[in-house]
Amino acid sequence: MKNQTKAQITAAINSWAATYGVSAQVTAFNAEKANEKAAHRANVTAAVAALPNALTQVYAIVDNQNLTESGEMTQLSALFATFSHDLKNLVGAAIHQGPGSRGGM
Repeated sequence: MKNQTKAQITAAINSWAATYGVSAQVTAFNAEKANEKAAHRANVTAAVAALPNALTQVYAIVDNQNLTESGEMTQLSALFATFSHDLKNLVGAAIHQGPGSRGGM
């Protein structure tokens, strides 16, 4: 299979499905996977678009010298609760510099 193109593999799967009478199930499975991929791409694109504003908000909290550490954590937790899973991952990657570090904050 390593030397076959994706199109060749798809054709082989479709041929196998036709042979065993499961074409409808394979088509449904492929449609579901395509929908999942499209939704994931849309979610990531939205998270990337929201990243600059999210980082501005995080940095504003972290840079606020009038907060206690507890107050900072409370505000960060509340802010992160509003973020999508993908946005949380992007913000975390953007501010993380290593284990136990407060990163770029």
